[in-house]
Amino acid sequence: LVESTARAPLEGDIDRSKIFKIGVHTGPFTSMGPHTVTGRADYFGPVVNRAARVASQCELGQVLIGIPLPSGETPCTPDFGSKIITKLVGIRKLKGLTVDMALFSCARAPR
Repeated sequence: LVESTARAPLEGDIDRSKIFKIGVHTGPFTSMGPHTVTGRADYFGPVVNRAARVASQCELGQVLIGIPLPSGETPCTPDFGSKIITKLVGIRKLKGLTVDMALFSCARAPR
């Protein structure tokens, strides 16, 4: 999406602040090396794939945190402090994953 935005101007009433989808998952990566074009760090492994699966569940402008749920467990809402509001969006079976994933939306708390 960012790449296509750079190539062609966006037309109409577009809120550019909502042109993103962010999926977050934590865990160890398998390997890391320089990206062939930018030279910046490029990460590989299941954790990267899981973060992409979480991001695929986002709506535009949304940040989702994915937390794996072993069978029968109830999700606990993560606490990121008073400046971030988290809300359970749902529990989903994501492509390629054997465990259910609890998805939490994250947003900045009102000031």
